Amino acid sequence: MMRPYPPEDLATFSDIEMADSFIPAPDVLDWLRDTFLDEGSELFNVDHAPHSSM
Repeated sequence: MMRPYPPEDLATFSDIEMADSFIPAPDVLDWLRDTFLDEGSELFNVDHAPHSSM
């Protein structure tokens, strides 16, 4: 999965409006899971994984 980017319409805001705007990319949660939390991913770190067995 490629790194997600914010929605394209975010770039249409003026500089003043952008200072108060934070809109994550729609697929950022999936990207985080696939990149860092999936045990099979290259960047997986057990210290950062959810601990469901606790």
